[in-house]
Amino acid sequence: MSGAGNDPPPITAADLERLIGLLGMMGSAHDGEAENARRLANAWVAKHKVDWRTLLLLEVPAQTVSVGGNKLTWQQEAAMAGWTDPTESARLQSEVIAAHDKARAAEAEARAARLAASGGAAPTGVMASWRDAAQSVMDYYPHVLRGTRESDFLTSRLSNRRWATLTPAQEQWMRDICGRAGLSW
Repeated sequence: MSGAGNDPPPITAADLERLIGLLGMMGSAHDGEAENARRLANAWVAKHKVDWRTLLLLEVPAQTVSVGGNKLTWQQEAAMAGWTDPTESARLQSEVIAAHDKARAAEAEARAARLAASGGAAPTGVMASWRDAAQSVMDYYPHVLRGTRESDFLTSRLSNRRWATLTPAQEQWMRDICGRAGLSW
């Protein structure tokens, strides 16, 4: 009986992505952020009227799981974590690597299009917002990024509009990254 007052809301792909994000934040080096993520994850479970066991055994269609912006099946996730037999792991990991390579190529193509649209001039100096500065780093100054952690940080902040402000630690990190490109806001 869908629609009854006691029925839990359906679990959507967006709901699962939210929970995945909360679970990832539980590993934060900042105790307050990790504790808040734990509370929000438990509230998520209560809202959807499931228990952790049921949730973890839930079969999730491949198109509903997204990690770092890439869609992965739960089997691919398990392979990346080393939870499947070695032969299957190798096959699934190669699929994941190919998906990441395809996503990186698409990002590079989009960057090239933005560069061409701007006439090729790389921005410098003070930008209107941290988003503009971060996007400029991604588009024009990717060489200043110190590994995938910084690239993933910028990508995650830029991909979600609800993060209008940065925490003080995130702002400091963003200023450090943008400063290496000669940008500020």
